[in-house]
Amino acid sequence: MTMTLAEWRTAIRPIADDIAAELLDAAECGPFDGGCLAFARALQDVIGGDLVVLTRANGLADHAAVHQGDRFWDYAGPRARLLFIRRFASAEMLGNWRGVDIRPHREGDLLDAPDDPELVERLAALLRGALAGHFPVQTLSLRS
Repeated sequence: MTMTLAEWRTAIRPIADDIAAELLDAAECGPFDGGCLAFARALQDVIGGDLVVLTRANGLADHAAVHQGDRFWDYAGPRARLLFIRRFASAEMLGNWRGVDIRPHREGDLLDAPDDPELVERLAALLRGALAGHFPVQTLSLRS
């Protein structure tokens, strides 16, 4: 099932404060300043897909997201690949998107990002409730 950016914004709005509170309480960060990995893992638990990272020109991972279908997802919502890269570059790199790429997440990426399984599960529970009408609800965590 697909979801538009407008549908995402409508669905996420009622839980935005709760997501922020969970990330701030557990890790003193938000979904774009350190909490991207926990948020992406939670989102992956709910919508499926593959965990990916956006990399800078030097190849270092800078942001976690989910690749599901033909869209890339983070807290800002689903976007096609180029639009996703441009949104990231606009927000994080002063609009310079040259050299930014997307690749699968791998061991050693984003080591400073919180990745606590309990935090991920709390975020996933919030997302399951908000997205229940858009995606089949996962009853078990997809994390191993």
